[in-house]
Amino acid sequence: MPKYIGTPFAGPSIGAQADDLQAGSMAYTILIVDDEPAMGELLGKVLSRRGYLTFIASSAQEAIIIFERQPIDLVISDLDLPQVNGFQLMSQIKAIQPDVPVVLMTSFGDHEQGLRAHEKGACYFLSKPLNMDTIISCIENLFFDLERPAAHPPGIY
Repeated sequence: MPKYIGTPFAGPSIGAQADDLQAGSMAYTILIVDDEPAMGELLGKVLSRRGYLTFIASSAQEAIIIFERQPIDLVISDLDLPQVNGFQLMSQIKAIQPDVPVVLMTSFGDHEQGLRAHEKGACYFLSKPLNMDTIISCIENLFFDLERPAAHPPGIY
């Protein structure tokens, strides 16, 4: 069952609700995909506190269901998912919405995987354990780029 963080949906929720956002403000929506519930919930809480609407999926299948039903501005996915890996999920997402930014993260990444991630369309490739300041900076850069393209180059961290 997917978890919705910072959304107006019924079901498990943590953090700011959509009703709590300032009137007239636009919150970006972030889909977090991680098969480790604690990691997805931690990231969701951190981002929700920063005003983002976050959805959490524990598998690629759940992520696609959410992605097809909700407007998503950014996808953050673990590379090592059961059944369908992060590269395959990114391909499926890009087939639905080619311009959505995708950030991949992994505990077992190396430089070659980072290069492969960029070749396949990932904006960032992050190593776990995640530094929350780094991921927040990456996300803010991506959303800044949506408003002003080519301001910050993506990277491997």
